[in-house]
Amino acid sequence: SMSFETELFVGKIVCRFKGVAASASGTKEDWFTRKRCTFQVLVQGRFKERVRCDELVTGGEFHKAFVNVPPRALVYAGQQFFKALTPSLQIDMLARVPYYYAPL
Repeated sequence: SMSFETELFVGKIVCRFKGVAASASGTKEDWFTRKRCTFQVLVQGRFKERVRCDELVTGGEFHKAFVNVPPRALVYAGQQFFKALTPSLQIDMLARVPYYYAPL
């Protein structure tokens, strides 16, 4: 696990990936043999101040635009597919600063 702290949150994160040595995360060798997934990300910690649950999101932000991207229509179709699975998803992978967010 790795400890981290932001202006609003303090905690730790554990990342597990199938096929990657488990010593850093403490994952047992057979953990993925019993699971259908290929990765897991766990976050544990506390907020430093009150935060409304309906304002919490999960997702990702990228520091700069992607290069060598597929055709815009293909990226758009992919985004629409994921929006159909998660209707409240906010996503723009073609933006100058790409992002995706979904409520927890």
